[in-house]
Amino acid sequence: MFAVSDIVCPTLLAAQHPLVFSLVVVIKDASAAIVELIRGWLCVVELQRIWVRQRSSITRHDILNQITGLAGYIGLLGEVLPDDPEMRKYIDRITKATSAIERQITFTHDYEHLGVDPSRWERVTDALSNCIHITGVNVSIDIGTLEVFADPMLEKVFLNLFDNAVRHGEHVTEISVTCRKEDGARTVIAVDDNGIGISAEMKKRIFRDGFGRNTGYGLFLVQELLAITGMSIQETGEEGKGACFEIIVPNDVWRGD
Repeated sequence: MFAVSDIVCPTLLAAQHPLVFSLVVVIKDASAAIVELIRGWLCVVELQRIWVRQRSSITRHDILNQITGLAGYIGLLGEVLPDDPEMRKYIDRITKATSAIERQITFTHDYEHLGVDPSRWERVTDALSNCIHITGVNVSIDIGTLEVFADPMLEKVFLNLFDNAVRHGEHVTEISVTCRKEDGARTVIAVDDNGIGISAEMKKRIFRDGFGRNTGYGLFLVQELLAITGMSIQETGEEGKGACFEIIVPNDVWRGD
């Protein structure tokens, strides 16, 4: 019987690619000839994936450069045009549309890298380190030495949750991150804010691909990132009192106090 490492392209194996797991059953009874075919096929798939990523990166970089230039011209246009309220309204709309395009292009970069690098143990306080300096918002963290087994892009989860709170909470001045252990040994990480909260109807849709007032991908990306290692997320806050996003961490993917 052949080991997975005897067949699968090393890059795919390191990245925990789904193809690895779907082929385990086949590998157990594979003949040497089939093994060679599978190995060759997987390496071709990997080379194609790398080529696509490289081309996407180049294209994305070119688009962002054009957007930067466009934003500059919009700023200059706003300075030279007459101070007409109607004209300003259209300039503001163009500016918002340009910013939305930039965020969407940035999202394609983040989504393209989902699951590419091997998951690893991450201290949650480290993933939160770039989120705590938000102007006008008091951030409190009480999670001890908790670590979770997650995609290396775990930081994006909290950056998106904090951005969501500030952007949509309207008057958010406090964000807290806490954790608790529940029956069944799972752990729940809660991100609370004191904003306007989320309606019951919105709770059902906020994690859908493309839903939202900006790019519509922030919370979708959060959900996909967490799902890589079996974690999930739900919103449990009360409308009018603030949002509360709870990350459900199964027993085998957390450790620490």
